[in-house]
Amino acid sequence: MKIDFETGIRQLPGIGDKRAAMFARLGLTDTGSLLYHFPRGYQHRGDIRLLNDVSDGDVCAFMLTVSSRPVTALLQKHMTVTKFTAFDDSGHCTLTFFNQNYVKNIFTVGAVFRFWGKISVRGTRRELSSPQYEAVTEGIPLPEFKALYPLTKGLTQNIVSALIGNVLSRIKDGIPGYIPAAVREKYSLCSASFAFNAIHFPESYEAINLSRDYFIFEELYILALAAGSSKKAMRRSVAPKLTVSRTQYKKFLSAIPFSLTAAQERSINEIYADLGAETPMNRMLSGDVGSGKTICAAAAVFCAVLCGYQSVLMAPTEILAGQHFDDLSALFESFGIKTALLTGSAKASEKRLIYERLSSGELQFVIGTHAVISSGVRFAKLGLVITDEQHRFGVAQRAALSEKGIGTPHTLVMSAT
Repeated sequence: MKIDFETGIRQLPGIGDKRAAMFARLGLTDTGSLLYHFPRGYQHRGDIRLLNDVSDGDVCAFMLTVSSRPVTALLQKHMTVTKFTAFDDSGHCTLTFFNQNYVKNIFTVGAVFRFWGKISVRGTRRELSSPQYEAVTEGIPLPEFKALYPLTKGLTQNIVSALIGNVLSRIKDGIPGYIPAAVREKYSLCSASFAFNAIHFPESYEAINLSRDYFIFEELYILALAAGSSKKAMRRSVAPKLTVSRTQYKKFLSAIPFSLTAAQERSINEIYADLGAETPMNRMLSGDVGSGKTICAAAAVFCAVLCGYQSVLMAPTEILAGQHFDDLSALFESFGIKTALLTGSAKASEKRLIYERLSSGELQFVIGTHAVISSGVRFAKLGLVITDEQHRFGVAQRAALSEKGIGTPHTLVMSAT
């Protein structure tokens, strides 16, 4: 079967309905979204350390040979512990695994494994407790780095990594590049194929940096193209004028448990200036994780609702949507602003109730995943659309969200790039 960026997750080998639903909770429904599911960090497992060269609490990689047969003992409350010893050129180490009886069939005396974990050093005794491991096979090199991905219940690092590796091996040179070759050459960027392989399976820190440079540039490049193509259309559109009094704004400030930074104050003032105009706001709010983008977005929602309009915030995953709901629902409820969380995993009865409350105007603010652009969602008076992590949503998806209301709503995009 030919694989491209539009191939559904369910069509990939080894993916049934249950596992596809797990990936969907992360916003991963096709190979394109899967390949753009970037690691949150890496373990440098190729940096092998000797047992006698590490300190208590170090987290690192060791190349060890199994020197004793694993023995399993029964502990209290039906727990088991399996122990054996292994060595390198500098010394010996005890390896301990809890409730993993099956490892006794994996670690045979004389076999060599690469272990990754936190080492405990007590005098001359060294111990690794439940480390990660990879068998060493002659002629087959182990990867230098191990990517660590954002996960959801039921998915493991190995499952996600294996599926991404399978897709990359099959799609090969069919990876689309949004940046023209001339532009890549001008700015010394790598190819799209190299970038995707290096971000998921890097061989060096240099490869990681090259891939990150590519994807940062790609996002900005697409944003620039989208902004240029839509500028004229936006100027012809009319959006509701949304304003909030200084007294009302002070009430909002008094309800949050911290003082705004100068950058947050400036961003909110610029957002309010855009909301007060009839031209639809089309603003991107950029900042590192933890820089306070969410509270700036909350100030925009507060303004829209006070002016009688509904707001929606779309996040790429159920986890992130849930975090936003936990952070904002209590704040808005204190002002009598009704808020709801809408995700794909919600029960059908819960979804129908939210649909009814949105279409009637009773519900003023909804936070959710792609579920907010489903066919059943209709807003009575949508005035503000917010999307989090813009690079995870296509232009068509954001357009579909904006079209859920009557007229043209204001748009705010939050990006961590």
